[in-house]
Amino acid sequence: MRMPNLRASRLLRCQETWIAALAIAVIASVLMLVTSATDRETSSESALVTVAPATSGKAHPKSVPASAVPFTIAKLAGSPTIAKLAGSPTVAPPPSPTVVAVAPPTSAPRSVSEGAARQTSAAPMFETVAPATTASAAPPVTAPAKRCAVRLHGKGGSGSPPSTAGGVTYLSPTGNAAGWGGRQWLYFPDSEYRRAVAIVASAIDGEGCTRVTVDGFSNGGAFAAKLYCRGESFGGRLAGVIVDDPVVDNAVNGCAPAAGIAITLYWTGALASQSYPGWDCAEAGWTCDGGSTIGIVAYAAALGTPIKASPLGGHSPYLNPPELVRF
Repeated sequence: MRMPNLRASRLLRCQETWIAALAIAVIASVLMLVTSATDRETSSESALVTVAPATSGKAHPKSVPASAVPFTIAKLAGSPTIAKLAGSPTVAPPPSPTVVAVAPPTSAPRSVSEGAARQTSAAPMFETVAPATTASAAPPVTAPAKRCAVRLHGKGGSGSPPSTAGGVTYLSPTGNAAGWGGRQWLYFPDSEYRRAVAIVASAIDGEGCTRVTVDGFSNGGAFAAKLYCRGESFGGRLAGVIVDDPVVDNAVNGCAPAAGIAITLYWTGALASQSYPGWDCAEAGWTCDGGSTIGIVAYAAALGTPIKASPLGGHSPYLNPPELVRF
């Protein structure tokens, strides 16, 4: 009975053909899945990539396990039926994807020492900024004022070392010219006037005076009056001038004092007989600018100040006038 055998043979061939086609389809699907998975894993650097720490050098491969491939495919791939139907030698299973070891940029675990070193050497992601503070400007430091009184001696006198009393430093410089066995203040012509002014300025600078009162007696009083009328201020330090029983000469003519400087004129009257207008100073050997006197009234008018009576009798210096500390 060949007929049944023929039908059985055809049926068997159909089954084998169906099985072979199914196996080929499954193998193709697996290959597509593996290829797709390989592409995805390569692009994301995380699936079929072996992650190795940067410092240890040991690879920890992550690959698709063999169990991921269906058992049926492995059996069918080596089936002689499939090889016979395909008309070719036994179909070998697809090769496993090549595993490549790649060190990740930063995500791999690190040792404690390496992490500490990296934290020390790397710049912080966020910088801590201290809040701005508004510092109040410190007040300027100013040196305390130093009050000085400069005494200008009369003709035949001399200076003395500095002294301090009642918070005032007293300076007594020596005149710029000889006179009557001692020194005098020669305040004319202009060259001598500048020399005399320089002596006083040097004494003030030497003591660091910041507020100065000039107190001149007799010949020194006439020089003090000329300082005032020439507009001298010693760099803004001159506060006032005391003219005590002066030689009332022409040094005050055209008086033009600097602004803000006080003036006081004391008169004892002891020189009244020689101090009338036009008296010749050479008769008594006085030092007079212009060679003659102009009288006390005209003198006071030129200075722009009233005459104050000195409390002393005779031609003597008023050593402690109140203006010394008031100016």
